[in-house]
Amino acid sequence: MTRIRWNTAEQSRDWRSLNEAIDLLPYGDVPCQNDPDLFFLEDASSPSASLRAAKLACDGCGVKELCAEYAIKHEPDYGVWGGTTPRERRMLLIERKGEAPNDPR
Repeated sequence: MTRIRWNTAEQSRDWRSLNEAIDLLPYGDVPCQNDPDLFFLEDASSPSASLRAAKLACDGCGVKELCAEYAIKHEPDYGVWGGTTPRERRMLLIERKGEAPNDPR
């Protein structure tokens, strides 16, 4: 299991908020709790059936948006969070900052 390390008090607070939201949902309604290995792939940057399955599983999750926002804000460089890969999160962050993306992939 992946351990989360917080760099700031804000990151710790956001992590608690995400987990509190998860706790409000019925057990089993959060796909990453059911099969965490599916979401923390060795290489989430290359297309694969496992990556597509993880992203698809996020589609029905009740905390998808909150999870994606956490990941965009705190930039974990691993795993599928809120249906996004590390590369997608970097691109979203760049777009939000108003910078031109320089990743041609």
